[in-house]
Amino acid sequence: MSSYTAPLCTSTAPLFPPGYISRLPPPVDAADVEPVLRALQSAQRPVIYYGGGCLDARDELREFAERTGIPLASTFMGLGVVPADHPNVSVFLSHA
Repeated sequence: MSSYTAPLCTSTAPLFPPGYISRLPPPVDAADVEPVLRALQSAQRPVIYYGGGCLDARDELREFAERTGIPLASTFMGLGVVPADHPNVSVFLSHA
């Protein structure tokens, strides 16, 4: 059996290198979200249809689905953003 251990990373490089652009949009104002929440409350059968663009917001997507109880439907590119066994995942949708 080998006794090799990987060396510790001692880099002092910045976490976000120069030119890094976050893929997440800036936070929105509560006033901008209220109309969306009202529309969701009045919807008879809402579904969150998400894709690969949600990869960097997977935690937020899961929390929103859990808090609202709205079922999740994924595109092919969104597979893996939310685990398939998550209680809110209902279907995988694709387009031709």
